[in-house]
Amino acid sequence: MAGNEPQQGERRARAGRWIWPAAAVGLLVVLGLLAVFRAHKRFDGYVAVRGEQDHVVREGQRIELVFVDRSRSNTRYTVVYKHLDFPRSRTYHGATKGHRIPSVIRVRAGTAARIDVRWYVGGKSKARWTFTIRPQQASDRPAA
Repeated sequence: MAGNEPQQGERRARAGRWIWPAAAVGLLVVLGLLAVFRAHKRFDGYVAVRGEQDHVVREGQRIELVFVDRSRSNTRYTVVYKHLDFPRSRTYHGATKGHRIPSVIRVRAGTAARIDVRWYVGGKSKARWTFTIRPQQASDRPAA
């Protein structure tokens, strides 16, 4: 072995010095890309009760199917409100009034079920929200 060749331990130490900075740079690139792609999300759709996003509602409760287009106004869309427990669905149509202005379709929650709501623009799915309709509790029912 020649006298000026680095020892195996030195080579490992030199290689180890570059692993953490390279990993940090890679992590920053990935986080940056996630932020960029999330920031440019054009469409959003959700179910709301009294203006608040919700994943659990009660039978008969008024709910809002909210759709937002962050880039354009007068976007025509279709909403498919589908029962996951039963083979039935309802279709609604709407159009946004302005960009970033929520477009709302008001409906009344039916019987207890799991519901999948999807918003379509130009025949392509743009947003999805799944929620559960729970039975009314005895305290929720009006007295007879």
